[in-house]
Amino acid sequence: MKRVYVLLSVLLVLCLPVVSRAQNTDLPGNRSAWSSLPKEARSAIMSTLQGEGGQLGKLTAADGMRGDGFGMSVAISGDTVVVGAGDADGEVGAAYVFVKPASGWKNMTQTAKLSPSNQIQKLYFGYSVAVDGNTIVVGQFSTVDSPHAEAAYVFVEPEGGWKDMTETAQLQDPQADNPQDTFGASVAVSGNTVAVGAPSSGIFTVPGQVYLFIEQAGGWQTTNIANAVLTPSDSIVGDDFSVAVAMDPDTIVVGSSISWWGAFQKARFTCL
Repeated sequence: MKRVYVLLSVLLVLCLPVVSRAQNTDLPGNRSAWSSLPKEARSAIMSTLQGEGGQLGKLTAADGMRGDGFGMSVAISGDTVVVGAGDADGEVGAAYVFVKPASGWKNMTQTAKLSPSNQIQKLYFGYSVAVDGNTIVVGQFSTVDSPHAEAAYVFVEPEGGWKDMTETAQLQDPQADNPQDTFGASVAVSGNTVAVGAPSSGIFTVPGQVYLFIEQAGGWQTTNIANAVLTPSDSIVGDDFSVAVAMDPDTIVVGSSISWWGAFQKARFTCL
């Protein structure tokens, strides 16, 4: 009996990679592995995958191209899904909105495409996304060869539903004069509050920070003034505080990931 269990375990380990790879037929070599399975086995596997707990649909961009970075960030709220594609449109970036059909999730292209009004290349709009109700926030992430104009973009759903559009307002970097800032690398939204992370707020000077913006009485407006700034009590420069951020109505969670500079700083302080 033990031999039977061992044999089944081996078969399971061997088959699982084949099943997972078979669903992406764009990669070389996957089709032959999938097609080598008996037809009955393939039918049974796909029935299982498409059933309860399996894949319900595939979301794609109607204008998608290889290398767009589609899927580098995702968020969901209710029946609305947002997918970031930071390399789309010539490295300007885009975010795609998908609204669940009445019949349920299925293979589909976007309901709407969100784009930045400034259309600046190499700011990777869509590097981070967040959604809550009728509000979507899209962040970006600059690199050493990017122009320094970081912002988080707020989109409010129009009365007729989501459509192709540019932002309702920009939440601009309060440290716009800091070339080491990565404002917008992470974003979160809950109700009328948006959190924007800047994990490298000055790689040689300041630990990462989270900026909080609160919607004004007249709605979201472009601003570079944050209502509050969150900083860690025990962090040091280079800890990448705010590399990830999440929100629920009255609670914010901020992630930290030590960069090479943070590791160097910790080692230096330890030696001292």
